[in-house]
Parts: sequence; C-alpha cells; structure tokens
Amino acid sequence: MNMANNPDIDHLISELIDCRISKENLKALQVWTETSEYNKEYVRKSIQVQIAAGVIADTTAFDPEQAIERFYQHIGLQANTNTTKPEDRLANNTHRMRPLWILKVAAAAILALPIVVWGAYQMGTNAVKKDFAQVKIEAPNGSTLNLTLPDGTIAKLNSGTSLSYSQGFGITDRTVIMDGEGYFEVKHNKKIPFSIKTNELTVNDMGTVFYFKNFREDTEACVELFEGRVSLDNTVKRESGCDMSPGERIVMNKQTGTLTKTSTASNAIEAQEMSKLVFENMTVAEIARVLTRNYDVSIVILGDIGNIRFYGYFDKKNDSLTDILNAMATTKQIHYKMENGKYILY
Repeated sequence: MNMANNPDIDHLISELIDCRISKENLKALQVWTETSEYNKEYVRKSIQVQIAAGVIADTTAFDPEQAIERFYQHIGLQANTNTTKPEDRLANNTHRMRPLWILKVAAAAILALPIVVWGAYQMGTNAVKKDFAQVKIEAPNGSTLNLTLPDGTIAKLNSGTSLSYSQGFGITDRTVIMDGEGYFEVKHNKKIPFSIKTNELTVNDMGTVFYFKNFREDTEACVELFEGRVSLDNTVKRESGCDMSPGERIVMNKQTGTLTKTSTASNAIEAQEMSKLVFENMTVAEIARVLTRNYDVSIVILGDIGNIRFYGYFDKKNDSLTDILNAMATTKQIHYKMENGKYILY
C-alpha cells in the first residue's frame, strides 16, 4: 500500500486511536511514519489534534480475551471456550484452520495494538495538557465571590483571594491553586479527586464540605472539615496522609510545619459566610493585612507598633472598620487617624 500521497492518512490515524486498525494498515502506517521526520511530526500532531478534539471518549479498559475472540471471528475461526476435547475441535475446524504461527502472530499483533494506542494517547494528552491555559479568578478586597467550578464544585472565595486552575479541570485533573480563604462543597468524583494546592499545605478531598484558609503572607494555615473526609499533605515537613474527620480543625504553623488538631467551633453556615474576624494574639501588622483585605482600605503603620499583639473577636456583618479600630485604640497602645484616604496607625 503506497501511502506517500494517500489523502486518507488521517483516517488510518483515527483507526489507530480507536483500536480498529488492521494489521496491514498498521504496518503501512508505521512504514509511512518512519519514511521522514516530516511524516513523524505529522502523525504526532495529528494524534494530538484528534485526542484534543475528543476522539477518545471511551475509556473502557481493554479486554485482551475479547480482542482475541473478535480476531478469531474476523479470520473465520471461532474461539472455543467450552470443554470440547482439543482433537474434536481440530476435527470440527479443519477446513477453517490457519497455520498456528499465523494465529500467534495475529494474536500478538492485536494484543500489541492497545500498547501502541496507549503510547499515542499519552503522547497526545501530555502535549495537550501543556497547551492548556490557566484560568484565574479573584475576589477583590472588600468583597466575596460565589462560583461553581466546571466539575460542579461550589466555592465561595473571601476578600483578597485568588483561585486558578487549568482549562482541563474536570477532564485531566481537578487541582486548584489558591492563595487566600474559601469555603468548598466538592462534587464527588472518585476517578478524579479534587485537591487544593498551596505552598505549604495541600488539601485532598473526596467529596466533602470544608473551609480552607492560607494567605501567602500569613504565618498560619487553617482547615475546618464539616462533612466527608479530607487528607492533608504537609509540604513543609514532606509528610502526607494526615486524615481529618468532620468537626475537626487543623491549624498549621507554616514556619515549622507543625499541625495542631482541635474541634472546630464553627458550623458550615458560619464558615460559608466567612464574616468572623478572629484576632488571637495577632500583631498589629497581621491585623492590618486582614482589615485591608476585608474592608478594601489602605492602612499605614508608623513606628514600631507593628509588633504589638491583640486579641479580638469581630463580625464584619455588624462591625465596621471604625468599630474595630476604636476597640483597639481603647487599649491606649495605639492611635489612628484618617489622612489622604489612608488609615494611619501610630
């Protein structure tokens, strides 16, 4: 079969991907591919394009026994799986028998096809993955953002949070990269588990409801689980498989990698609102970052008051920025003023 000028080369590649190609066509395609570097590149790109277009939609596992059965039928010899004696089967099929070596070669060829297809599939999908762009979503300071991810997962991002994922999300993976704070109701998919990656901590989820907070500039990260199950990977200590049960809260010291597990004091509704502002032994500098994100303001710290620590519990649904600053000022440790659209702490 001369394929040097054959316009049906794409059809043969489709047959290869679909595992429908005959021995003769497979050999011809191999010969044509090896003829030149141009041909190799053409076949490679064609496989990528066809895979990206969804040519391989059926991920059913390959069954070699069924493949051999189909091959036997194709050559006119039914594969006999009953208890008939070998000599009886030989007598019954003498007029249709092929030499044994042909059957072995053919069976080997048909069993080799999935390997060829899998190699082509991997080559194509890996190249396609590299071409996927990243989708980035941000919740501006002073606001929250409700969204539904392509896989059906419901998420709510708090002020100053960014979330990014590949265009292949829900198809090749379900990994998101987050900087900030969010509440998640994850759509269950056992084959493609959901995970949130940050520099220090990765949350691996199997269809659950949970809250996760890890801003890049913060010293701690926090996970609260309300339903289902999650497993944490600790990048700082290079440890994985820390499981959580509903009602548990884990706080990570991002410098040491230490994980502290307690019972969560909030419920899923409170976590979804993300309106609580809890300052537990936090410095003025840390509190200023939280207030900047949640109230969309500019705060300047003068002098060395940035290391003074405070305790406080507020709710931004009821407490304004002025309420919080007034509460801090009553301690007589700091003062504040408004100047040129900025809050000055001194």
